[in-house]
Amino acid sequence: MLKGLGGFIARRPYMTVIIVVAITALLVSAYVIKGMESRMNEKDFTPDLKESRADREIQEKFTSTYHLSIFARSTDKRDNIITPENMADILEVEKKLYEDETIRANLRSGSTEDVMSVADLLAQIILIQKLSGTVENMTQEMLTSMLQAINETFERYISEGLSENPEAMREEMVGMIALSLPEVENSTRDLLSSLYITHLPVIKQNITMALSLLINQSFSALSIQLNSTELSGMSNEEAANYINATFQNFFGALLTNVSTTAGYLLGAEFASIMGQVVYYATGEVSRVVGGSIGAIFGQALQLRMESLSGEVLSIVENATGEAMGGMGGGEEGEMMEAVNRTVEGIVMNLSVSLGGAIGDALNHTVQGVIYNFTTHLGENLTIAWYLPLESMKASVLLNRSSQENITIALEAGKQGFLTPLPNLVESSLAENNFTVSLSGSVLRTFNSCWDTIFTSLNACYTGLVSGMRGQFMEMASQMAGNGDGDIDPLSFMKALSSLSYDEKKKVFLGGSIVMNLMGHSITLNFERMSEEDLKDFIRGCYLHPTPECKPALAAMNASFTKEFNPPEKIEAVGLMISLSFSDTLTKDDDLATEMERRVDKLVEEHDADSEKIVYTTLGHHIISDEIMDSSFKSMKIIFALAIIAVILILLLVYRNFFDLVVSLSALLMAILWTYGFGAILGYVFNPLLIAVPVLIVGLGIDFGIHIVMRYRAEREEGEKPEGAVKNTVGSVGMALLLATFTTVVAFLSNAISPIPALSQFGVLCALGIISSFIIMITLVPASKIIRERRTGKKDVAVKKRVKGVGGTFLDRGLALGAVSSERHPIVVLALALILTGAGFYSYTQIPTRFDIEDFLPEEVPLAKELRFMIEEYNFKDVTEGSVNVLVKGDVASVDFVNGVIKATNNMADSEGVEVEEGKAKVTSILTLMEDYATYTPGGSDYRFNATFSQMYHSLFTGGVLGPNATDAGIRGLYDWLYLHAKTDVTEVLHRDNNGNYDAAVISVAVAVGDTSKEIYKLRDELLKDVKPLKRTQGVSEVIVTSGPILTQIIMDALNRSQINSIIITLIVSFLALGAVYYLLERSFVLGAITTLPMIFCMAWLFGAMFILGIPLNVLTITIASLTVGLGITYGIHMSHRFAEDMKELKNPYKAMRRTVTHVGSAIFGAAATTIAGFGLLIFALLPPIKQFGGMTALAILFSFLSAVFVLPSILILWARRAFRNDEEKHGEE
Repeated sequence: MLKGLGGFIARRPYMTVIIVVAITALLVSAYVIKGMESRMNEKDFTPDLKESRADREIQEKFTSTYHLSIFARSTDKRDNIITPENMADILEVEKKLYEDETIRANLRSGSTEDVMSVADLLAQIILIQKLSGTVENMTQEMLTSMLQAINETFERYISEGLSENPEAMREEMVGMIALSLPEVENSTRDLLSSLYITHLPVIKQNITMALSLLINQSFSALSIQLNSTELSGMSNEEAANYINATFQNFFGALLTNVSTTAGYLLGAEFASIMGQVVYYATGEVSRVVGGSIGAIFGQALQLRMESLSGEVLSIVENATGEAMGGMGGGEEGEMMEAVNRTVEGIVMNLSVSLGGAIGDALNHTVQGVIYNFTTHLGENLTIAWYLPLESMKASVLLNRSSQENITIALEAGKQGFLTPLPNLVESSLAENNFTVSLSGSVLRTFNSCWDTIFTSLNACYTGLVSGMRGQFMEMASQMAGNGDGDIDPLSFMKALSSLSYDEKKKVFLGGSIVMNLMGHSITLNFERMSEEDLKDFIRGCYLHPTPECKPALAAMNASFTKEFNPPEKIEAVGLMISLSFSDTLTKDDDLATEMERRVDKLVEEHDADSEKIVYTTLGHHIISDEIMDSSFKSMKIIFALAIIAVILILLLVYRNFFDLVVSLSALLMAILWTYGFGAILGYVFNPLLIAVPVLIVGLGIDFGIHIVMRYRAEREEGEKPEGAVKNTVGSVGMALLLATFTTVVAFLSNAISPIPALSQFGVLCALGIISSFIIMITLVPASKIIRERRTGKKDVAVKKRVKGVGGTFLDRGLALGAVSSERHPIVVLALALILTGAGFYSYTQIPTRFDIEDFLPEEVPLAKELRFMIEEYNFKDVTEGSVNVLVKGDVASVDFVNGVIKATNNMADSEGVEVEEGKAKVTSILTLMEDYATYTPGGSDYRFNATFSQMYHSLFTGGVLGPNATDAGIRGLYDWLYLHAKTDVTEVLHRDNNGNYDAAVISVAVAVGDTSKEIYKLRDELLKDVKPLKRTQGVSEVIVTSGPILTQIIMDALNRSQINSIIITLIVSFLALGAVYYLLERSFVLGAITTLPMIFCMAWLFGAMFILGIPLNVLTITIASLTVGLGITYGIHMSHRFAEDMKELKNPYKAMRRTVTHVGSAIFGAAATTIAGFGLLIFALLPPIKQFGGMTALAILFSFLSAVFVLPSILILWARRAFRNDEEKHGEE
């Protein structure tokens, strides 16, 4: 195929050139149209792993603010920045930034709190303490006067009592009682009537039986009386008169006895009923009386308390200038309890008297009922008994002759009395009507007890007023700062935040500040502070942290550099100024860049005038652009140097200007092709891709050298240009194709790298190598033919030796490889094996390093500042001290909250997790909610909110969800935090654009060693701990990431990437070379022999890295596979040419000497240009590229040495055996 290509080029050289130029134009057009963005993004250099993606998601999603920092340090990096003058200078910077309208419009809240540093905090604290001392005397005087007025007011209300007119209160109560008594009377009557009706059958029976017995007894007595009188001896007139008189007396006495007995019996029956009725009536009346007393008393008490409270509040407001809240729900509840207790006591004492009065009233009612009953009964009996009485009198008169007849007559009359008795009793009982009247008795009793009642009510009032006095005195004292000027620090900090930056500067430099407080204009005078004064003040904040100091301590610890070690050492070389922009900047890179540039411009303008402080804006986009700009500048210089170096080497090798121009042109076209492909693939310029042109220069020129030198060799041997092109493309083209293949495989092995930038780097370099091969193998031969045709040398053979081919000092030096392989092949191999073993051992000692800090240019001022800052703040120690757990899915549910509780409880037992008070030290949405719901005494709990606390504790008890918790309740807590505490909640909770809570993060404090075993043990423990979250309904994914775990995963990924690249490159190269050499030379072993020295080179390279202290990082991990892919090129040329010479000479020693003579200089030239190309990268600004260039150049050197010194020995040993076997076969034949 390659010979066919050579024939096409030889026949149509112009067409070949046109095709190459056309393709070049198309790819250049693609680059111009589509372009390639220039970007330095951390995620391009972070492995594309689940854990790293989760870590980036946490950084991008869990924030509501775009933070920008300015690093301020002393000029010489040694002087203490904590001086009054420096604090004032920092405040001046803040002032300039805040007064810029564009910057202020994009701040988070637009207030001065968005542009802050410890200089602000220190100024505010000093102002608070100064103001507190100034206000102290005013406060004490105001407090004394105010408390005296309050006390006098309470004394007046106590002396006046509950009411100035107790009689009016009594009449009001009596009227209310009288209105309610009729209802009680009716209910009492109904009860009495109901009980009476219920007992009526028994009453009737008992009365009837008693009266029947009485009648029988009365008739017996009458019978005795009549039978004892001699009626038979009397005349009719005498007898009639006696009988009438006797029966008249009998009847009158009987009626009297019957009525009396019936009344007594009915009264006895009522006695059993009256107890219930009196108890009921007494209770109802007590209720009415108690309610009336309570209502009137409560009303009077409320009016008095409101009047008292109003006067006291007015006193406090006039004194302090602030409104004080009145009685809260708790105080009103206590007052009502006191009222209820007092009324209950009064009613209890009054109930005895009321019971007696009610009993008397009800007895009067019963007596009326009995009277009506006996009256009706007597009247009814008189009527019913009249006829039986008259009949009985006549019968006795008629039958008086015999006692027996008298008895019979009386017995008959008695029946006339007994028979109607039950009905008469029943009818008499039924005619009763109950009339209950309690009002008079009750009201008389109440009036008689009024003095005692009012005394109790007034005592209750006095006690409440006395208790209220203590509460109001305490509240008033607190509002006045307890008389010592210690006013609420958080309120003070909020008020002071409105101070201008110029006023804050006066705190340090001296001057007067006028403030309005409590209706007074207060002038604070400050003297110029000394450095020692400022140190002493800060030291005092740590030794005696007052409430106003506490919020600033953590800020100072975080802001000052590592020298700051309070209270012993109050010194630091730098501090941070923080700007908090709107989160819009996190989504708009152009706006973020604009803001960073605007801030940086103002900072630089101020920095130019500052003598003691250097300010550096540490914006992400500024740093990225600075690195890219510096990299571009350095690469332009390096590229120019590479071109110059290649020109010098080509002059040395070619000694022909035309060949030099053609090779350079082809090289530049290859670069254009490469970036055209990059634009089509959508790649972006990053610090790695910027280095690609230099690599193409170093690698691509090799092809040109081999093509030109082989063409010259063919022409020297008498071939015409067309034949020379065919032979060159067909012969050396195969070697170049193999070299291209292995090199492309080496670079493409990085395409599987989890690091996006490295993957793009590998692909683009591979495309560059392919482009170089295609252009060099087509354009260079075509140009040679065109030139020879144009100069008329088409059919003229080259008779004299072509310059640069053999016979030179270089060739004689390279021939040493042939000599050593001929005389001491075993020694050479033994020495190579020893070095290889040492190199592979060194590999186990090379550390793997992944740190974005490695990409900071060493000579760029911004990068220097950033490195210095990173070192000063020990950022690595901070980030390695925590691990994040990202939870994705529905996180606004009871199940999720319970899952977090279980997971954090599990973490308390995990090795490596920090524990505090028996609990894992974590930060999550639960700890944030608990913080906002729980008050921490001390005056610095700015997060506590009473409203949120009530919401929280309605769902949580002791940090655990109660049975009444719902998903809606959890969401309500989240919504409140997003509305009132967005900055805090967005650090642990994420809400999407639709208002759904779709992710949460749990930050776990860890303390773990730096060995992979310890780190992976921690990871396994945490994965077990978070299983309750994975099983939670609605949760889609739980990822443990960040900190030491992510670092270890990335380093292992880098190691795996290197191993995979090496294995892929070795296997593919071995199989490809073996197959090709088998097809060409019928020797699969020759392919393995050609690959073997690359293993030696790889080991030697590891040894060199160990000796030079170069770690494995994003770029250096590629060197091993590149060593195989790039270095094997020289072995391919040696093996390929040696096989050709062996066929012709049949002698391995002669063949090796010719091989070294013919290809030695070409290999040297190729290696020299490649080493120069890569070697120049040591002048790059980025350390990884510098290391990559230097080590790759060293790898090429090792590959060259192994190709000309080690490989010849292996080839000689192989050729000896192969040649001997051939001779044995020929001998047998």
